[in-house]
Amino acid sequence: MRICRIRIYEVNLDFTQPASISYKTWTRVNNLLTIVDTDDGLSGYGEAAPFKPITGDSLGDSLRFLYSAAKRLIGEKLSSQEEIRPILDKVSGDLGFFSSTGMAALESSCYDIAGKMLGKPIYRLLGSSEPKLSPNTVTIYLGATEDITDRTRDLLARYSEHGLSRIKLKLSGDPEPDLHRVLSVAKVHTGLITLDANQAYPNPDMAIDLFNRIHDRLSSQVALVEEPCPKRDLRKLKKVTDNSRIPTFADESAATLDDIKRIVEDKAANGINLKLQKVGGITRGLEAVRLASMSNIEVMVGCMMEGGTSIACGTNFATGVDHISCTDLDTDLELRNDVIIEDSKTLFIHGSRVPLDRPGLGVELGRLPSPIYTID
Repeated sequence: MRICRIRIYEVNLDFTQPASISYKTWTRVNNLLTIVDTDDGLSGYGEAAPFKPITGDSLGDSLRFLYSAAKRLIGEKLSSQEEIRPILDKVSGDLGFFSSTGMAALESSCYDIAGKMLGKPIYRLLGSSEPKLSPNTVTIYLGATEDITDRTRDLLARYSEHGLSRIKLKLSGDPEPDLHRVLSVAKVHTGLITLDANQAYPNPDMAIDLFNRIHDRLSSQVALVEEPCPKRDLRKLKKVTDNSRIPTFADESAATLDDIKRIVEDKAANGINLKLQKVGGITRGLEAVRLASMSNIEVMVGCMMEGGTSIACGTNFATGVDHISCTDLDTDLELRNDVIIEDSKTLFIHGSRVPLDRPGLGVELGRLPSPIYTID
């Protein structure tokens, strides 16, 4: 079986409501979809969700990588990932930059084909006979502080039949409003709360004080806090980790395998938010989990601003490997439109994202725009 054609599409995904974090608001995302076709008639799907401040590559970077990689992949055998990965690495070396999202998209496409060829979901290719479920969060983004209780109630009502047990709350970097927001959520939500500062606290002492005050009020109801300080400032992150009574997870600081190695070596965080779009796909994701598990660092599988294709990949990954404590795979739930058809959407049941018991990713595509590139 050989690769005979690769198509690259730009897909525009609109959110039902603005999604705001401490330094960015999204109403729409522009992602890339890859379709890899083989001479046996199989097609595999992948999605690239670049955001340069976090993934390190822009839409243009990702597109440039995908085009160059596609030209190199035409005619290649697709019998194992081990044969494809060196080609992608060589393309990165020739271009002089690393597109983690382009890598993730093409690896997803190849795994999708492998699953379809063997008649197995990707999580089974990764070694699990059944999906290994972990609790999944749904996010409350930044907005009017006075509306937070109503927004929490609305979220709980919307996902009451899905078994939602964990809510993620974005923090602004202003301690008093952030404290009020957390306590407001806790008034109506009795389950676990995770916090995400998105680098909003450059002063680690201010972060430590806030987190310990929250812990004094809510104790272990707050499960963790992500990325309190500016990314890759591991000295500040470690200070918070060593002094906060709420466990810390690195997100923006855990973008690459080298980042994760440094976090592990410095014991800078209690856990990492592993995103396949950041680290560069399933192969590097597996290595990241191995590194974390060897040092008892917890692993959350999260997402960028991804549609259903990439969420299906992340869910198959999270349910196919060991040492995943929780997931944060929810951006597709907030989309007004997507490229996959509704009945192939990743399930949200029993408080977890669950892949469909279908070969490969399990997704089917709906109507697409004309491709940007067709390489054959």
